[in-house]
Amino acid sequence: MVETKAEASAESRQTIASSLLPAIDSALKNAGWQKNSIDVLVVGIGPGSFTGIRSGIVTARTIGQALNLPVVGVSKLDCLSRVLEGELPAAVVLKAGTNRGIMQYFAAGYGKTDKGIITEVEPCYLPAERLSSVLGEFNDWFGESDCRSLIEEMDGQFIQLPEIENIAIIQAQIAQDRLSLSGLGDLSGSLSAEKRVELTKEFPFAKVAPLYLRGPSITLKTAK
Repeated sequence: MVETKAEASAESRQTIASSLLPAIDSALKNAGWQKNSIDVLVVGIGPGSFTGIRSGIVTARTIGQALNLPVVGVSKLDCLSRVLEGELPAAVVLKAGTNRGIMQYFAAGYGKTDKGIITEVEPCYLPAERLSSVLGEFNDWFGESDCRSLIEEMDGQFIQLPEIENIAIIQAQIAQDRLSLSGLGDLSGSLSAEKRVELTKEFPFAKVAPLYLRGPSITLKTAK
């Protein structure tokens, strides 16, 4: 697989959402690709802005359905685990916002073996009162500064999260690893039609779900 990207300027969320498809079209043209050049779609599933995550997932699912392509969703928490690989095992906690008046936190837990990173606690969102029971086995908790007091109250060792650079590249690397684990062999080059069909069955567009607190205000069509 080959990665390419289109960068959005600092526009309003609504403008970015409406310009997403033209940006994708521009990225394809810059790469010299046609629609049939695409083997796999990779999309960020959050956490992030509600509008941005919703727009990205709906667009990826729509293209995946239209072109019959596999769609791989990757969370920001999983990307952070790559950045923190040398510091694992550890928990990752991000402030999510309120849901029905209760503050929620995005959380996940990661370990490491000789085969690479393993997810010990799947990315989720929880109220503060449940964080300790879910992440209590981890001594080191990575978080942003606004989570310091909470983590220390949970008797976790607070460590400031680093900034992620080039998150699209990390998403592509994670997706590549997941695709390679599918048992379909080397995926470093273009996929054969047979491999693409098999991957579409294993990574269908309809299974890509957002990691955010609010439900979408639109209906995503499910696969038959």
